[in-house]
Amino acid sequence: MEVLGGVASGIAVVQISSEIAKLCGSYIIEVRDAQEEIERLRVKATAVHDVLCRLKSNNRIDGVGDSIQHCLDDLAPIKQKLEAKKRHRFKDRNGVRALKWPFSKKQVITIMESLEDYLLLFSTHLQLTLDERTEAEKRQRILEKLDFVSDAVFNSYESSGRHRQCLKGTRTQLLNEITNWVESEASKPIFWLKGLAGTGKSTISMTIASILQDPSRICASYFFKRGFGELAYARRLITTLVRQLVSTASPYQDSVVKALEAEAGLGKSVGLAEQFDKLLLDPLLTLQKNQSPVPQILIVIDALDECDEEDNVRLLLRLFSRIRDVHQLHIRIFITSRPEWPIRMGFEKLTSVLYHDLALQNITRSTVDEDIRNFVQHELDSTSSEFSLGDQWPPKSDVDHLVRKAGGLFIFASTACRYIGGSPQADPEERLADILGDVADNQLATEELDQMYSAIIRKVFRGKYTSKEQERIASQFRETVGRIVLLKRPLPVSDLYALFGHHLYRTQLIFETMLRQLYAVLDVPEANSAPVQILHLSFRDFLLDERRCQERHAWVDEQEINEKLASESLGLMSMSLHQNICDLESLDTEISEIDAALIAEKLPQAMQYTFSMLAGSYIPDKADF
Repeated sequence: MEVLGGVASGIAVVQISSEIAKLCGSYIIEVRDAQEEIERLRVKATAVHDVLCRLKSNNRIDGVGDSIQHCLDDLAPIKQKLEAKKRHRFKDRNGVRALKWPFSKKQVITIMESLEDYLLLFSTHLQLTLDERTEAEKRQRILEKLDFVSDAVFNSYESSGRHRQCLKGTRTQLLNEITNWVESEASKPIFWLKGLAGTGKSTISMTIASILQDPSRICASYFFKRGFGELAYARRLITTLVRQLVSTASPYQDSVVKALEAEAGLGKSVGLAEQFDKLLLDPLLTLQKNQSPVPQILIVIDALDECDEEDNVRLLLRLFSRIRDVHQLHIRIFITSRPEWPIRMGFEKLTSVLYHDLALQNITRSTVDEDIRNFVQHELDSTSSEFSLGDQWPPKSDVDHLVRKAGGLFIFASTACRYIGGSPQADPEERLADILGDVADNQLATEELDQMYSAIIRKVFRGKYTSKEQERIASQFRETVGRIVLLKRPLPVSDLYALFGHHLYRTQLIFETMLRQLYAVLDVPEANSAPVQILHLSFRDFLLDERRCQERHAWVDEQEINEKLASESLGLMSMSLHQNICDLESLDTEISEIDAALIAEKLPQAMQYTFSMLAGSYIPDKADF
């Protein structure tokens, strides 16, 4: 008989055992002198059929592939004999042609013993499968006790569109250096990539987290983002990293499960230091002591400077320095940030044996400019294709000019390209001329960026307006954008309008039109449920700094706007809240029993935001309302 694959053999045995059981059923009706043997064979064939069906439904047939093939080889001739009914008919004493059972008692006993062996083997394998599944489900329930910020993980971060990976062919020297550091046995455990705002740190982190995904390596990541809820805090960083590191069964997963079983609140309510010790360091120390096989581990932490908790930033650096205790394991921690004081001081307190640092601004300017040139050329070529501007656009001289204006800042180039090609109603050629003409030559990177932001803002106010209209537009811009950059977490357009927009604009459509004029610096999604957010923190910094923001109608008074947001939050609550807002049958219902979808329906994001603002802390998605 032809040898089939495990799954194919299993399907064949399921089919043939079913057919044997049916054939036995037809024999038992006509053959009276062997009914006991026929019934025993029918029952046993049915049992084999049933257990293999369960194995098949659990995707575990391959585990007993050879035995299934042998069973198929044994069942085939049995079926063949039973099907040849005509050969087994004879005339009884009354001359009537009757059906004869084709097996002797001895043959039936042999068949039964063989099927019993197969049945025992398959049933044992099935039970082990069910036990493994039960154990896996139990472990999963335990691991779900680890708090997890899904938006902090690189692939979730990527899918939100806030950052892209490096364009192919750019940053090659830097990416090779980081990759070699990750893979080398002799390299230091921590790599600190530092750089000014807009130098492309997050893009590099995204690329490293992506290209180093490998079966031989376990990767975990956490992307901070100020003003974006939980992404601005470190309280769930350790548990989010651990959830990623235990995503596949491993000795490390076993250790974490034991730790969570021993202390139920470890994954949620204890401090960072205790979580680091019990969920990360101690399990790794145990593996090192037992010389257990552990794949390479890569942890990527991006934009540490955007963590709003300075004490936790310093604490995290101290905790990560203790990774030296597991020096026999291949663990690498890649951190990016601005070189801000708390982080710089934290690294300076670490021994140089522990970390390698690299300042992006120290990379040869010609190398950076060439990468920016490739990026700008790629983006503007796409714009040219979309607007049918021809092969000669953009002129090489304009690309070179824009690269010089970028001053080594990828965020400058990225923002400029978004502005040039971002609106279907705009003229990309005119917008390119605006950028190149309005931004004055300057050696300081922040001034380059500030002047570009000023050029974009001035575009909003360009047009023939009366003095009264200009004042109204300026006030709307300042009040609107000021609130967006100061929100503790971004909100969708409809919720922004409910919170404050209706005070400033006659309709939500006018409000949305205002926002979309700032496409170069604001991400205004088409989907109503997606949040509006600034594309880079440097725009927020620019608007809040009166010395940098020279456009008088654009500077945002942080204290004034925060006071207005607080007042508007109270107003929204006063107008919208009432007793039993979720229409519960009983006011004694536990919070944990209320469906999250019901909370979302009855308490829109704007309302949830007011709670978080007035409470002084961010309220997670599954809020305790």
